[in-house]
Amino acid sequence: MDKATGFAACYGCAKCTSGCPTAHRMDLKPHQIMRLLQLGRTDEILAASAPWRCVGCQTCRARCPNAIDIPAAMVQIRGAALGAGPVAGAGGIPFFDKLFLDMIRRGGRVNDGLVAFRYRLKRGGLLEDWRIGLKMLRAGKLKMRTPRVADVRDVARLFEPDDAPKEAAP
Repeated sequence: MDKATGFAACYGCAKCTSGCPTAHRMDLKPHQIMRLLQLGRTDEILAASAPWRCVGCQTCRARCPNAIDIPAAMVQIRGAALGAGPVAGAGGIPFFDKLFLDMIRRGGRVNDGLVAFRYRLKRGGLLEDWRIGLKMLRAGKLKMRTPRVADVRDVARLFEPDDAPKEAAP
C-alpha cells in the first residue's frame, strides 16, 4: 500500500475506530488494519470484509492525531483486492460500485431505482424490496427517469486514467 496515506505513523490509539460509523460491522477495525499494514500482513487485510464496509466519510481521518488518510488506504486496499481476483469478504459491494459508477460514467447521474433493480436482478432478491420501492415511488423519492447532465463527456473524463491524453476543451 502507498505510504503516502501515512499508515506508518499510526500508534494504535483507536480514535479512528471509535468514531467510525461502520466499525461495528467490520471484522478488522480501522486501527487494526493500519497495524497490519505496518507489519506487511496484507493478505489478512485483502481477505477481510472491513475495507468494503468503509463508507469514506472521513471521520477516522478527522479524529486521527497523526492525520493518517485511512479512507485513501481503504480505497487502495479495495483496488489491490480486486486486482488479486475474486474477493470473498466483499459480498456484492464491488458489483454495486461498478453499476453505480457505470451509470455516472454514461449519464452523469444515478437513477436509484434502476441501479437497485439491476443490482437485485443480478444478485438475486428482485422482489424483496418491492414494498419499500412502491412507498418511495408514491412519495416522489424514486424517479422513473433521471435526466443526463449537459455535457456527459466532461463526466466521462473524470474516469480516464491520469496519464491518458487530454482532449482540448472547445
